[in-house]
Amino acid sequence: MRYKGHCRSFFGKGNVLMVLFAGVFLFSAQLIPASVFAWGITYAPPVKVVTQNLYLGADIFKALEADPEDPFGVPKKVQEIYEDIVNTDFSERAGAIADQIEATMPDLVGLQEVSIISTQRPYGDFLFGVTEPNADDVEYEFLELLLNELSLRGLTYIVAAVVVNADVEFPMWPPVGFINLPDGTPLPLLPDARLTDRDVILVREGIPFENVLEENYANMITYNVGGFDVNFVRGYCALDATVGGTTYRFVNTHLEVEGSSIDPQVPYVQAFQAFELISILQNQAQPIILVGDINSSPTDITPLPLPVAPYFILRPYWQFTFAGYADVWPRRLLGRSDPGYTCCQEADLLNEFSTLSERIDMIFVRNDLGYPPFSFTGPVFAWILGADPADKTLSGLWPSDHAGVFSWMRIPIRY
Repeated sequence: MRYKGHCRSFFGKGNVLMVLFAGVFLFSAQLIPASVFAWGITYAPPVKVVTQNLYLGADIFKALEADPEDPFGVPKKVQEIYEDIVNTDFSERAGAIADQIEATMPDLVGLQEVSIISTQRPYGDFLFGVTEPNADDVEYEFLELLLNELSLRGLTYIVAAVVVNADVEFPMWPPVGFINLPDGTPLPLLPDARLTDRDVILVREGIPFENVLEENYANMITYNVGGFDVNFVRGYCALDATVGGTTYRFVNTHLEVEGSSIDPQVPYVQAFQAFELISILQNQAQPIILVGDINSSPTDITPLPLPVAPYFILRPYWQFTFAGYADVWPRRLLGRSDPGYTCCQEADLLNEFSTLSERIDMIFVRNDLGYPPFSFTGPVFAWILGADPADKTLSGLWPSDHAGVFSWMRIPIRY
């Protein structure tokens, strides 16, 4: 869930020449031959990457809207969420996403919301005091479904990194029967439904990789759902992949949502997760390609206030930018007038025309060239995936509520 912001950029008159010079320099530095570079750098061979949020298929925050006066309010909301997941059938959508991968043939793929939906039937044990997730009747395994669709297209991608994030289980309405408690009170027998969230990196067959990292953020939000505290864990995964003789640190993440209407602490958790990831990567020597759903856009310009020094923290997009990460979308060579919106289609994925209205799914590059305090992307081609009505499934579902992003890059490196 995201909430749109707006901003206007302007420059003082005294800065116009400086800005024009910097713009010409930065643009030309992406295009000139390696022999012209004075800093001992060259263009690496092309590397192709994709980031794609698969979409669970439902708004999980419905669970927070349960009627507090209804003792079975949460199970009824869980039923709504489960039915939405069934109706936005990932077993059908996986083919549409595989089509996009087939069309672009990326070397490296970052996936978010790679869900597993499991149930415990005919009735679960949550209401009998077993609150640790243990449902194991898998009904949807998003990764397996996508890999099967890729295989049908003759494509082999290796599951190189998987980080398990939130793992949550609750009872689901309606009951399959009742039992009487010792005092005679009827207790409904309810099935349990479980969501396991993951972020995944796929590597095209034949590309070597090593140094895999799969971690959860220390910063997380805790929600109270029907009297139970749920830690909604987010994470990131990373690896070293060698493409065309150049080794990159490829990183994939899904930061917390932005919406302060859900909980006032949510934007802070998101911002501190970004800070945590930047800190972890700060000493990486090789070029970094960072992809993911960061739930933050270039319009998120208002810092979040803090009670102690430095008294504010930037939103994730600007944290990455000021940490030296270059957003590839505005640096692409073609189609610069395209805003590149990636979020979001309607929750049921049945809207006739695209409702994408903001850009929160990113591909960043950070390359330490030794001299400038910023990163060069080199020549970049990039486009949005799954945002055209022609990309829908046969039943009219969008591939995801997020568009994917593809990029072809020749990243400058030192030699």
